[in-house]
Amino acid sequence: MNIVIVGAKDRSSKDDAADVAALLNLLEAKYGVFTVLTMMGHTGIGKLVKNESCVPTEGRKHRFPFCEADIRVYASDLSKDAMAQLYTARNAMLFEAGDMFFSFPHPQRRAVIDELIDKRVIPANRPYRIFLPGDVIEV
Repeated sequence: MNIVIVGAKDRSSKDDAADVAALLNLLEAKYGVFTVLTMMGHTGIGKLVKNESCVPTEGRKHRFPFCEADIRVYASDLSKDAMAQLYTARNAMLFEAGDMFFSFPHPQRRAVIDELIDKRVIPANRPYRIFLPGDVIEV
């Protein structure tokens, strides 16, 4: 099973870290070992997910098999539309690979990743949960 866990790059508080850890613990109790997919593993929710997933545990190199979907753009003159198209392609990669989706968005829901849930996951009737700050973490 491939489980996508994504969220806002500005969600990196101790509470966010505890929420990500709680989610992964609940998923592990329910499903055992699964592959974790995220993006932007260098900041925010992506970094928290990577930190929790990639720790050695019980004789394994990583707690969970881990995959980071990312697009690096080395250009300063791309239009806003061109950038949106690239990030939409990244979201499509997560959608195609993922079986279940969890999102920790910014409270104002202003990120491109929200389009993954709203425009792909929900219309396809794929299982998902959205966790805003302070929400109870459950699967």
